[in-house]
Amino acid sequence: MGAVLFGHDRLIYKSRISRATYGVRTNVLFDDKKHDQTKKWLNNEDGKYYCNDVFDLHVKKGQSVVLNELTIGKTYLPMYKHQKQLTLQLFKSVSDGHEDGTVMVVRKL
Repeated sequence: MGAVLFGHDRLIYKSRISRATYGVRTNVLFDDKKHDQTKKWLNNEDGKYYCNDVFDLHVKKGQSVVLNELTIGKTYLPMYKHQKQLTLQLFKSVSDGHEDGTVMVVRKL
């Protein structure tokens, strides 16, 4: 019945509870206290160390997502001056994330 009602009026449900955690794969400035040394790399253009494969969370499992409501956005910038575009890889996790602030990383299959 719910699917039929939704088909007639998509705004009948004002929010949904996320069944998974969603985020993107990104690079962040490396922090010895938080990041794994195997993920450390040097950007020769700016001379700074970064951590790659960081899971940057956007929606957490169990979070209420309200339809047609703006959320706080995030800004992603290219790593190099010559870049004209960037690709964001979206990831899904069945975990609800680490409560202790541990950095989550994406795993290449």
